Amino acid sequence: MLNLSLKNKLWYLKTVFYIKVNFFEIFDFLKNKSKYEEAWNLMEETQIMINSLKNNPFLCTEAFNIQYIKETLDKFELLFPYYIFSSREMIIKSSKCSICGKEYNVRNSCVIILEKFIMVIYVNEL
Repeated sequence: MLNLSLKNKLWYLKTVFYIKVNFFEIFDFLKNKSKYEEAWNLMEETQIMINSLKNNPFLCTEAFNIQYIKETLDKFELLFPYYIFSSREMIIKSSKCSICGKEYNVRNSCVIILEKFIMVIYVNEL
């Protein structure tokens, strides 16, 4: 069985490895102009990993250029700010039941859908 110190060092090295892999993937995503959102998500994930290394300093991060990666990611965020990515915000005002065609919303659900839902729960309990 591995002792706790060795496990922590292995975790640390594994995290450093993933940070470096992610760093190169971010470059690839940014080169492909249609993948800015993936780059942003990976940048965020990588920064979380970098911060987790600060909380568990078992090895010197300078040996792995982690500070350089962090600074580069911070600069990327300035070049590719989050507001470039848009969310498709939608407000669903009404919906129609595909069985009876009746309109329903969050407060007034279709009776057929409720009956099917209750039937599924009831049958599964038997």
